[in-house]
Amino acid sequence: MFEEPHQKPKEEHIKISTRNVERIFYYIIIIILLAVVFTQRSVINHLGPSDVKIEALQDDVMTGAVITDTKAAALPKDEVDVEALKQEIRANMETELAQQQQEKIDVDALKQEIRSELQDQIQAQLQADFDKKLEYEMSKRMDELTDTMAEQNTGGGELTLTIGKIGTELKGEDWGKITSIELEIDNQLRDITPVIKVYVFDSQDEATTRNLVRESDELSRIDVGSTLKKTLKSSISVNRLNLTKTLNIVMYDKDGTILKKVTKSVDFS
Repeated sequence: MFEEPHQKPKEEHIKISTRNVERIFYYIIIIILLAVVFTQRSVINHLGPSDVKIEALQDDVMTGAVITDTKAAALPKDEVDVEALKQEIRANMETELAQQQQEKIDVDALKQEIRSELQDQIQAQLQADFDKKLEYEMSKRMDELTDTMAEQNTGGGELTLTIGKIGTELKGEDWGKITSIELEIDNQLRDITPVIKVYVFDSQDEATTRNLVRESDELSRIDVGSTLKKTLKSSISVNRLNLTKTLNIVMYDKDGTILKKVTKSVDFS
């Protein structure tokens, strides 16, 4: 039998190798740290004063060392929020109040504008109604005056004017013409030379239209005790055929004296 070789020197060799590796690793770390320090110094040397301040300010902000409002910094955080909330509420209330005042002003201005417009409309309507009423009353009074004057001028004597057949012609859906008017005059008053004036109107016509002479015709002399039958040729145009047309014939003497007035409705059906 023989003894195995002694292994102790081999273990020491392994230990020495591990220690050398650790030393090398430490050296590498030291070299890296020195390189980092050298690099930072080079960067700082290239930066201007303002850049250095900015970096310092950034560091202060990151560490919480910078406080822009010393008054706010002296107060607790809750008190700062309450004060800001008060300011916001006050600003909102002032804005809302200003809007309400503006709306009130606008409403008042609108009321005044409407009041002014209504007053103008009412005044214009009253004036129009007054003018229309005035024209109607004038037309009515003129008719009454004509009748009175005719009665006075004839002295109650026998003078009659009769409207016979009225010729009409339909020209369209809502307009037509009066083509002829038959008249008969029985004169038991005195010798006269009649002048016939023709008026045509309906219920919607104003006084100016009612008093408008549509046609005028001077007839031959009629001696007392004589009768004259005459057919007047006419070309009076009318519209609104759904309304009844009124034909007025006023007979004057040649000297302008009113002798007679007669009225008859015109039918276009």
